[in-house]
Amino acid sequence: MSVDYQGNFLPAYDQAFVKNGTPRPRPNAEQTNGIISPATAPTYLVAGPGTGKTTVLTLRILKLVTCDQIPPGAILATTFTVKAAAELRSRILGWGYPLIEALLADGSLSGADRLWLESVDLNQVVTGTLDSLCEQALNQHRAPGLQPPVMIDTFLSNTVMVRQGLFPNNLHSDGDVDAWLLGLRNDAKFGWNLGAKRDLMMSLWDRLHQDQVGVGRLGSAAVPANVSTVVQTTLNDYQQFLSSRGWLDFAMLEHETLERLRAGDLDDWAKSFQVVLVDEYQDSNLLQEQIYFTLCKRSGAALTVVGDDDQSLYRFRGATVEIFTEFPKRFAKFFRQPAPAPIFLNTNYRSTSQVIQFVNDFIVRDLSYQKVRVAAKPPIAEPQPKPGLPILGIFRDTLAELADDVADFLRQVNGRGYRLPDGTVLKLGAGGQLGDCCLLASSPQEYKPTPMPTARNPDPEPEARLPGLLREALDQHNLPVFNPRGRPLADLLIVQQLGGLLLEALDPRGMVQATDTVQKRIGSDARRHFPTWRDEGRLLARSNPALKALVDGWASRNPGRSGYVWPNSVSVLELLYGIVHYLPELHDDPEGQVYLEVFTRQLTAMSLFSGFEGRVVSDPSKPDLCEASVRDLLCDWLAPIADGVVDVDEEMLGSFPSGYLPVLSIHQSKGLEFPLVLVDVGADFKSNHHAHRFKRFPKEGGASHNLEDLLRPLSGLKGTTKRSGMDRAFDDLERLYFVAFSRAQEVLVLVGLNKTRPDGGTIPNVASGWDRNEIPHGTSWPITYLD
Repeated sequence: MSVDYQGNFLPAYDQAFVKNGTPRPRPNAEQTNGIISPATAPTYLVAGPGTGKTTVLTLRILKLVTCDQIPPGAILATTFTVKAAAELRSRILGWGYPLIEALLADGSLSGADRLWLESVDLNQVVTGTLDSLCEQALNQHRAPGLQPPVMIDTFLSNTVMVRQGLFPNNLHSDGDVDAWLLGLRNDAKFGWNLGAKRDLMMSLWDRLHQDQVGVGRLGSAAVPANVSTVVQTTLNDYQQFLSSRGWLDFAMLEHETLERLRAGDLDDWAKSFQVVLVDEYQDSNLLQEQIYFTLCKRSGAALTVVGDDDQSLYRFRGATVEIFTEFPKRFAKFFRQPAPAPIFLNTNYRSTSQVIQFVNDFIVRDLSYQKVRVAAKPPIAEPQPKPGLPILGIFRDTLAELADDVADFLRQVNGRGYRLPDGTVLKLGAGGQLGDCCLLASSPQEYKPTPMPTARNPDPEPEARLPGLLREALDQHNLPVFNPRGRPLADLLIVQQLGGLLLEALDPRGMVQATDTVQKRIGSDARRHFPTWRDEGRLLARSNPALKALVDGWASRNPGRSGYVWPNSVSVLELLYGIVHYLPELHDDPEGQVYLEVFTRQLTAMSLFSGFEGRVVSDPSKPDLCEASVRDLLCDWLAPIADGVVDVDEEMLGSFPSGYLPVLSIHQSKGLEFPLVLVDVGADFKSNHHAHRFKRFPKEGGASHNLEDLLRPLSGLKGTTKRSGMDRAFDDLERLYFVAFSRAQEVLVLVGLNKTRPDGGTIPNVASGWDRNEIPHGTSWPITYLD
């Protein structure tokens, strides 16, 4: 007799949580179907927002171990983010051991079952992101004598792409390449700088791997011959530089893993698994699908995939939603087995009845979008009615009015309460803080890109967006905002001060900076920002004698103490942390801590390929060496920050300070939930101007859709994308705002300008309820407007 799910597992589950003082409801019928799906069968879980997919994954793993007696080490579970992997592992261990303890107290179990349960070590369940697991496989299962690969992060890969790819091939200043890259962006010139060019080149590089095309076949794509030659050379130089050092970026890591899986070189690793579970499968790409398929084919492991096509947001990172929606067909074709039927998880435990109904109404109103959803998908349901507040709307004529009124709304909600038109008082619950609210927007940027200078306006000022004006308005109420991605780093005063102090200490009077060698190795933005940085650094140093003494001591390479001699080589980290001591914002303020991390991570990145390893040489007998050490720091540490080549990475934002209002892109909010969610549905749109149609009512595809159209004819995904770029852009907006609206647990507030108001706005806008046939469904939405 083995442990029975109904007879033993569920009673033990009840007992485990009651004993811990945290009783949990038993899994519902649809969750149970996912948990007890046969251990050897492929399982296809379509899980809507708030339906408990992590619970199902956790209990399925525990059921596989306790009931099916699959060794924990034979179970592999991958997630989309490091944070999600940590959460899954925490639940496996936190729920699993009390469950096993409760099972061992069950007198009906056989002696063999007891021996099995006593031997179980849940720590052996393999969890992580796909990239972390690929790295582990390549490290632990390599041929004798083969050096382990070294994984590099985005800071280093971005720096290498610029230093070893763009600059040597003059791609950053090639007019023909510029025109082609701009064409991928539909000639959108706002924000067109070195960082934007780097982004597109990295996207192309990643997509060539993700779609399994290869750099060498780019010449077969619809790319002008002269452009194709330069672009291929740039990408090859990037790859050769990484390969010469034994480095792999994320695309190369996954490609190498697939090649070695196919060759059988990783069979020892692959054949150790009996079950593979994949979370967030809707954001997978062809390369990742082939890794999972090949791993299961080599090992015979059963594959479970979990996801939701309505929450697929990462097309711009290569995600191919059809890999999820067509999973049964693709699985059947690859494995020559019957296609698995979908198991729908559609009971939402997160949100109130009003939020659930609103989200359901939103996602079904566009008939064209229904064609690309998983077939027969049921609406989101609720386990029992959970009445809450109505959907709210704050819309004003001007952006300034909107920011002031949203700030006042948050002030009252965070204080004595906001009285709604029906008399209900909306107030954060006991122990609630401003961090229980959030603002979601298509972009967290607080200002629009600065316009190009003209003769009539040689020094244009950037125009504030809602996140920027809201920060100012909340500051009047002493309510702080957490939005470290709100402005380009180079424009932030604290970054200018830190960067300027570093420049003055490393290169006083800018002697090295002025050399032709440096000028050719930095971008135009760095050339423009460095003088401003120096001015701000000098200004701050003059106000603090101790800080000025530190900078002057470094500038003259003089320790300033009798009997001490300046070392021939010293780590610039000593300078960085010496300065930071005098800049409390960088260690006391949550946003400042993020900015400091950008400096430290970029220094670590450049130290890996600079011969000086982030050190300053000060040997009077070797002046050329001294200058070269400073030159590397200027070009490969500070210039990438000034040029926008490196920026705040989403992975750096693992948690949010509780007393601050988080301002997030909708992409950042994936997997999160908040009691009160404000969604910016139309604060950017003052008119029906074509420049911002891509954000609300597209007439064509964007860069990611154009890359798909460029490469898909050459890939194994040929024929997968049957919709126009415009339709795919509409589909992406449907998914984007479905995710935004479904983050709310209790209160959902739509905000924007009156011209985008759902009940009568004149600007076509998906987020306000318009479908692609220009029918405004928002007029019937039950929204209480706070006028």
